[in-house]
Amino acid sequence: MNNYLKKIVALFLCVPGLSYADNYVMTAEVIGVKEPVVNTVYSSCNDIKNKKSNAASGKYSISVNDASISAYCEMSLNGGGWTLMQMRTSVINSYVVNNNLGDAYTTASVGSNAYTVDDTIWSYYLSKASEIMISTPTGLYGSITIAKAKTANCKPLSTTLKTAMLFHNESIECSFSGGDYNFMGLDLDNSRKNFAYNLTGFYQNWYSGGDPNGILYTGTAYIYVR
Repeated sequence: MNNYLKKIVALFLCVPGLSYADNYVMTAEVIGVKEPVVNTVYSSCNDIKNKKSNAASGKYSISVNDASISAYCEMSLNGGGWTLMQMRTSVINSYVVNNNLGDAYTTASVGSNAYTVDDTIWSYYLSKASEIMISTPTGLYGSITIAKAKTANCKPLSTTLKTAMLFHNESIECSFSGGDYNFMGLDLDNSRKNFAYNLTGFYQNWYSGGDPNGILYTGTAYIYVR
């Protein structure tokens, strides 16, 4: 044993009532100096943003229902703190479940598949998060509170991500006529699955790059929550 090493004490703290998200600390006392090692567990990208305001966009490990997943976090667009739920294009032939979208994230086209977390994770965030956003690699976006999206009169916010249209609201009828429609994702045909329209200001935050009505984008679009 090294003569300079006087004492090593390892304490594993396991206190009843602590949740998985609490920090577990291992303390080692070497030559009379205690050095805590803290493993921080995050519940969402917004949790990371709140604790690390300068966190960059990218892949992070977060805990959902006591399980660790690889998430992609958008940390700059529209205030940052957004957790990726789905990647889609204008054509969706199948929905591919992938709970580790941090590993799958791309700004290139994802083809005719929509890569999505499963409905258990979607349901978890519908109860924990407060906002939903659709965005593009070019920085266009529209976001709305989950509470308001649930009030959409033609189709309230969907409880599954395995659908093209996540919500649909119109002022008069639900016929996509009269210039009063607002939606996230379109299911009228298989060529506009990533469209979003905001004709009467149903969304709360909107940036469509000069087009006041819609995000008319034919490449990859992202669905986030915060």
